[in-house]
Amino acid sequence: MEFEIGRKLIEDAIDQTRPQVWADLGAGSGFFTKILDSLLAHESLIYAIDHDQKVKSILGERISVKPIVADIVSPPNDLEMLDGIMLANALHYVEDKISFLEVWSRRLNDDGFFLIVEYDTEEANQWVPYPVSFESLHALGKKLDAEVILINTTPSVYHAGGIYSSIFRKK
Repeated sequence: MEFEIGRKLIEDAIDQTRPQVWADLGAGSGFFTKILDSLLAHESLIYAIDHDQKVKSILGERISVKPIVADIVSPPNDLEMLDGIMLANALHYVEDKISFLEVWSRRLNDDGFFLIVEYDTEEANQWVPYPVSFESLHALGKKLDAEVILINTTPSVYHAGGIYSSIFRKK
């Protein structure tokens, strides 16, 4: 995915007017961390969290990025409360999405939300073991009394259903 396509997927969900604290779960090489860095107001902070050591190489260009090597299934103890949690192509690695979202939602400020970017498919494979289409995310929202808002979509070279971005926020 190109940077501008990723940016267009999420930019409408980001409040660029005030400093915020975000976590990018499953940050990987930092692609979406860098997009968040380009969108968040100065003096914001991003925790880039991934189980892979390569997360340590992620640096912020405009704002502070704190890389943390950890399993994304449960929040590290030393995180501040969060304004947002980015899950870009990460939720499809979580089998028990309900428990995962409940645990992480306790780390969100009252007006905080999950920003989810996923393949719009229900077909599992080795790269997407527990897919979460927009329809199934909406069903998760009903189970967790959460609002699910579609932000944007883009075609995918890997899945006919494309890629979607959405806000997932507890009511």
